[in-house]
Parts: sequence; C-alpha cells; structure tokens
Amino acid sequence: MLAERFARVTVVDQDELPAGGPAFRPGVPQSRHVHVLWSRGVEVIEELLPGITDKPLAGGAALLESPKDFLWLSPADWFRALPGARILLGSRELLDWTVRGEVLRDRRIRVRDGCPATGLLGGPDGRSVTGVQLRDADPLRAAFVVDATGRTSNAPAWLAALGHPAPQTTRYDSHLGFARSLRSPVMYDALHGAAPLSSPIGFRGTANERRHYERLTRGPGRLRRAYPAHHGPPESGAAA
Repeated sequence: MLAERFARVTVVDQDELPAGGPAFRPGVPQSRHVHVLWSRGVEVIEELLPGITDKPLAGGAALLESPKDFLWLSPADWFRALPGARILLGSRELLDWTVRGEVLRDRRIRVRDGCPATGLLGGPDGRSVTGVQLRDADPLRAAFVVDATGRTSNAPAWLAALGHPAPQTTRYDSHLGFARSLRSPVMYDALHGAAPLSSPIGFRGTANERRHYERLTRGPGRLRRAYPAHHGPPESGAAA
C-alpha cells in the first residue's frame, strides 16, 4: 500500500530473515500457534496480491468456513454448523514467508533485515519525524515513517525523546492462559488425552493494548501507526 504512494519503500526488520523457506524468528507475532486470517483479511490480501491465497494453501494451510467447520461457543450457546465466512488457517511463518516473497517482487520495495530500529529522527522544527535511527548503521532518512512493530512498539519512548507526550493507553486483559479455566471443558478434555507434537511453549502476554495517538493534541508530523491517507509524490517512505 505504501508503494502506491511512494517512489521507494524501505522495510526495516530487526530479524535476519530466513532465505530457504518458512522458519521461526522472534519478530513474527503469534508465531508459536496456528494463525487465523479472517475473511476480510483474505479479501484484502487478495486485492493487494492477486492469487496469493493459493501459495499458503500449497504449503499446508487450510481455507475453512466459520462457524460451519468449527466448534464455537458464543455467550449464548454453541453455534450450529452454519455456512459463513472463509478464513485461512496456517502457521504465521508460512504466511510471513509467502506474503513477503510476493511483496518483494515490487522493485520499489526493499528490506533491510538484521537492522533494529532504535529511535526516530526529529526535524529542525521539533514537531516532525524525518527518519529512523538504526543500530550499528547510519540513520535512515525518509519523507514518511510508519511504525508497524505492533504490541512491542517503542514509539511512546521514541516520541518522548523528541519532546512529544505519550499517548493514553486502554488495556484489556482476559487473564486466560490455561484450558481448564475456560467456560466449557471441551478444549481441556481434547488436549488432556492428546499426544503433544512438540514441547509446550508458554505465552503469558494475555493483554491487548490500544495506544490512543488520535487523542494527542500535538502529534508528530510524518509519522503514522497505520497506513496514511497521504497524497502526492514523496521521495521515499520507511516502515520500521
């Protein structure tokens, strides 16, 4: 999407990206469990990269209907097996690998991997962002910067270093981490007698947070936490 507005897009990634196929790396979110790409996600990814859905399917992903193909407990009762929306299930590594391969066919887009971002460059006016500080590398200057680092984002601290206020945060925590604590015993019963395919991996980050940048009365210019509604032919953009 950025390449539709910018002449050049540089994606900065702290991980060394795998070259031989889908593989675990720390920077892939939700990497240790099956990933669900919901129906709207499937539609959007096909709009941006026509034919992309076939590639994860060839790699072992599945395209199913929800709620027909699932056991789904609503606040009222179990859903019946009704036809519904198409959703894509597979590993996050597989989705990451196939999407990145298609995106990088666009010569306007390049990746600098193994190069963590450590901060933001501030403009002389003290209000705008003009690039990204990189570890063990020269700063990367850009006409527009997008922070796509998700829940581990350091953007509040980076903005504070430039003299900007931190955004308010809304936090929701389900405090759910073990199958026995769920409202129905179905999941626990299924897992209790199953043979594990691998060693268990703990995941204790059960909270979701939303940082309200939209409420800042004095926000930084040329920085977004989402796709910008930006027009014109800027020279370059960077996604950290």
